[in-house]
Amino acid sequence: MTRRVLTLLGITFLAFTIVRYAPGDPLAVQGDFGVRGVALSQLREYRRLMGLDEPLLAGYFRWLWNLVRGDLGDSFRDGRPVLALLAEALPVTLLLSIPSCWRSRSASFLPPGLAAFSIAGCPGSSSGSIRCPCNSSRSPCF
Repeated sequence: MTRRVLTLLGITFLAFTIVRYAPGDPLAVQGDFGVRGVALSQLREYRRLMGLDEPLLAGYFRWLWNLVRGDLGDSFRDGRPVLALLAEALPVTLLLSIPSCWRSRSASFLPPGLAAFSIAGCPGSSSGSIRCPCNSSRSPCF
């Protein structure tokens, strides 16, 4: 159990570090801050509000604490809460993932020969590379 927690913390720290030090400026994604007329004091204030001016470990622990509380923050692109954006994407994600998981699970319960046969098809089919075991006919075996 302890190794799993340490592995999870290590992976999240690595991901946080990569995102923090990735090339580019998160403020450039924000529309208003890409304009040259923005004062430097405004940029500093926004960095302070977003926590971008904190040291790496302090920022990581703040992010981790917010994650445990369920506060994923606001999107850099449109300022909406990230949790709301994830909730919007969840139905489509489930619609795509559940049938594919069901399909892969149902295929995994077939005996290996039958699974290979159902994928390859009979010689009469377009993908027929395996001989059909039923009387060498060209009709489907099922």
